[in-house]
Amino acid sequence: MNKFMFFCTTLLLSSVVNAQLFDFSSLIQEELLDEQISDIDDNNTFTEAFNEIDTNNNKQLEEYELLKYQKSGIEQGKDATHKILDSDNDGNVSKEEFIRFYKKRAGKNTSITDLNRTFSDADTDKNNNLSKDELNDYRHKNLEIQNHEIFGLMDTNQDGVISEDEFDYFMNIAEGVLGNTQMF
Repeated sequence: MNKFMFFCTTLLLSSVVNAQLFDFSSLIQEELLDEQISDIDDNNTFTEAFNEIDTNNNKQLEEYELLKYQKSGIEQGKDATHKILDSDNDGNVSKEEFIRFYKKRAGKNTSITDLNRTFSDADTDKNNNLSKDELNDYRHKNLEIQNHEIFGLMDTNQDGVISEDEFDYFMNIAEGVLGNTQMF
């Protein structure tokens, strides 16, 4: 299963529903092409994904399980994400590369000021470049907030857990947003 794709899918749906800063759909499509992911052929894929996330095997997903799974997705996609952003292949993502990439993909409400602020937050050593570690650390730092929002979206009956039916429903929506591409 592709944990990074699940992470990107949940970010995409979170941004669609909540009108977040960035539209990650283009990033996800590039990741899909880079990894040459094939078409989905049956819904059993979602059951397998659910079972992998459900580490305590109680047939329900708790928020901590989703968070743990998404953290592993960040690690899995660390190199691919950095490679996409690092257009000159010098090993770092400059502020210009970051802004150019996201300005093309960001919504109408995203300003250069917002992009500069996001970049500055991620650039912990203030050298105007993002290393793989800085990008990864920034994504980890923001994951808990995003995870809570995503969990709330997936927990449609608001009982504090995600059933397999809720998970399937969410992933079918994701499949509709992404088209017929395999996420796992």
